[in-house]
Amino acid sequence: MVEDNKVESGFAQLARLHPTLVLTASYLALTTVGLIYNFWLFRSFGINVVDYSETSDFLLSAVRTPLVIMLSVVPVFILLAGQYLNKLWLKRFPSKKPGPGPWWNTDDPKVWAVLGTVFVIIYAIYFTELYARRVARDIRNGKGKHVTVELMGAPGAVTADPTLLLGTTGKFVFLYYPQRNQTRIIPVENISSITVARKQKQR
Repeated sequence: MVEDNKVESGFAQLARLHPTLVLTASYLALTTVGLIYNFWLFRSFGINVVDYSETSDFLLSAVRTPLVIMLSVVPVFILLAGQYLNKLWLKRFPSKKPGPGPWWNTDDPKVWAVLGTVFVIIYAIYFTELYARRVARDIRNGKGKHVTVELMGAPGAVTADPTLLLGTTGKFVFLYYPQRNQTRIIPVENISSITVARKQKQR
């Protein structure tokens, strides 16, 4: 029992002894999720966003996609809740503790830690791709952030057609025109202003 407690407290011990390492690894994982989302979203419009990105864009990808990040880590909380409920179950019914047998019938925390990690990674990648494709489909259907863009030295909007903001990087703004099914990439230095249309409240 003492040995199991040591194993179960391994992550907490690692976080206590190496908090910077744990925080860095966690942020890199979340950043990877943001990169995957941006890759699939822009790829749906024929854009390789990596060609228009800098190092700062990669590091901020997790901050720019908070909803994707929150939904991607849902399995982590599900696994933690399952582990907590399992500990309560074994504490109340110790006779139900699995004995020697196949690896899937074990209560070894190391085995379930590996399985849980693999599950979270697969879920995050698969969910992020599906969510990015859904967002791309909505944008094609005219749902998204409608904007009016004015260029430097050129008064007036870029176009009178409905314009949706597809996304941004440190040096580029990506616009989509649903009526023409076209995507336009404009350097930030060429843009004078971007006006976001407010949603009208339904009465």
